[in-house]
Amino acid sequence: MWRKFAFVGTMCLALAATGCPTTVTGLDLSVRGALNLVISRISSSSIVSARATVWDNGSFLSLITLDSDQFFTVDGSRLNSVPFLSGVYLTQVGVVNPPNTHTVVFNNKGVVMSMAVALPDDFTATNPPNGSNVSKSGFTVSWSPSGVANTRVDIEIEGLGPDGSDSDTDPDQVSKLLSNLPDTGSANVGTADLSGFNTGAIKLTIRRYREFNQTIGLAEGTIRTEVVREIALNLQ
Repeated sequence: MWRKFAFVGTMCLALAATGCPTTVTGLDLSVRGALNLVISRISSSSIVSARATVWDNGSFLSLITLDSDQFFTVDGSRLNSVPFLSGVYLTQVGVVNPPNTHTVVFNNKGVVMSMAVALPDDFTATNPPNGSNVSKSGFTVSWSPSGVANTRVDIEIEGLGPDGSDSDTDPDQVSKLLSNLPDTGSANVGTADLSGFNTGAIKLTIRRYREFNQTIGLAEGTIRTEVVREIALNLQ
């Protein structure tokens, strides 16, 4: 469910609010608040980004806009609202030395609760090499495994596909997600996974992640920490 939450802002901007969630205020978050917080680091970067949304768990089509005396912080840095995108809050902080543990705080009208979450270890991608050619018949993705329990991997492929049902005749943006994979260091991308893509440039994204149940005062929700590596490829 986190991916729906994480990318709803992007989708709403693209769709000019058609079918986008409404926003509500004034709910008791200890009863109705469902948190989705993603703390993300691009591999080898010195910056960690955090993005939070809070949903009404009675209607997952309703984002909750926090009151002025309700806010999240990560390592003391406050997550600020995004202009023209109600209900989404962002910040950036520096990378913490190993064990890469970050402190998340929710101040709910003076009631302050916190928890610590750790990012997965950074990793290297060994196959396919950045800039290489890959076949529509499929290929193997390889990376350095962590060997740490409760660590998973998502692999996403993005590129262009045939024109769909929209009004233009341009190729459509398409993506394929292979989710919740074991962090074993290897996964196969098959012919069926690539069938919707045109040949040409594609982007392969590997996300190593952990998920934690939040314990900072909301009714439910998760905090996801992830390290991300992006690879540019040419699909033949």
